[in-house]
Amino acid sequence: VVSDVVSKSKVLAFEVDRDVHQIKLLGAEKACATAKMLIELHGKHVGDMARVHSEREQLSAKLQHERERLTASFRLEFPVDKELIGLVVGKGGATVRSAQKAAGVDKVEVDPDGPRVVIVGPSQESIEAARELLEFVSRRVPVEQEQIGWLIGKGGRTFKELQEKTQVTRLSIDKAAGQVVLVGTRTAVDSALAYMDTHLQYLSEFEHEARESERLRRELRGITLQEDDEPAA
Repeated sequence: VVSDVVSKSKVLAFEVDRDVHQIKLLGAEKACATAKMLIELHGKHVGDMARVHSEREQLSAKLQHERERLTASFRLEFPVDKELIGLVVGKGGATVRSAQKAAGVDKVEVDPDGPRVVIVGPSQESIEAARELLEFVSRRVPVEQEQIGWLIGKGGRTFKELQEKTQVTRLSIDKAAGQVVLVGTRTAVDSALAYMDTHLQYLSEFEHEARESERLRRELRGITLQEDDEPAA
């Protein structure tokens, strides 16, 4: 800095008094003014460079930390149907953020080109927990025509209860195909399938009981009619 200032300003002498933190210049007034300007400019750029260097060192340290963390992290990925990406991401990324926070994972990426979901976290448990919250699937379950009413329930009561208890996201009947359509997380859909299977197990029993009840009512009506037809004593 000193040699640069001296050569450019043409001052006769440039001395740094470290005891009083002063710079002493000797030379013509114009030369000293030029030297002062160059000293201030050097000071400005040295300060800027120090800040830039400090920022670079901090970024380098942070990058190294992230690399080490990712090297020691657990990684998991799974495919997702393209039409279900919106459910995985959520409005404005809300579902991804919520799952990331709830499971305590470091990163969740949704790759629409896969399409796939990539999860990185500090433990196997954390990435599996995030997967449970983000792995949306769609299932079509064939049903007989006579089973549809039993599955829906009076006023849709059974369907409503199924959705509430299993937390399946979407539930509908494709009557033309004779299928129940389930959409939700894999856990929710699996629960819904188990619910439906168990509910349908009782259909034949209820139908049998209904037929028996109807038969007994008919017999009872027959006895009543016979009594009505008998002459009074």
